[in-house]
Amino acid sequence: MSIRILFQVIWLCLISGSSLAAIDNFEFPQKDQQERYQTFIDEMRCPKCDNQSLSGSNSAIAADLRKQLYEMVISNKTDDEIVTYMVDRYGDFILYKPRFTYQTFLLWAAPISFFLVGLLVLVLVLRSRKSMVNGQGLSSSERAELKQLLDRYSDVKNKNGEAS
Repeated sequence: MSIRILFQVIWLCLISGSSLAAIDNFEFPQKDQQERYQTFIDEMRCPKCDNQSLSGSNSAIAADLRKQLYEMVISNKTDDEIVTYMVDRYGDFILYKPRFTYQTFLLWAAPISFFLVGLLVLVLVLRSRKSMVNGQGLSSSERAELKQLLDRYSDVKNKNGEAS
């Protein structure tokens, strides 16, 4: 075995150990506590990472929050107490599904508002097209001018020998 291969093997062994460091090994006395903990770390966002849950993040703050959640679940805090604690400390950003409050109203109302505005625009466009097709959008002088243009076009077409 050459020295180069030996250094590569040692290097791989050293860097592979860091991937195992992020695994939390918490023990729960009851199965429902473990399920609650898992739900919390899946539904809460890491404040440091870009849109990663606490369960998927390897950052130090995510590890601290997982430990804090573990301690709160073990001490039988209610779900509301846990969520309130986290939101008070890190803001609504920590929740993947923010609560409906006056501060998050725009966040929740925007999709519905955009849909309704789009629907209104679609209805107005379809109505205006329908009125244009029926000739309701033209004044009597515009209709007369349009008839003259169509008659002139028809005459030119007939003079050139084209079938109408």
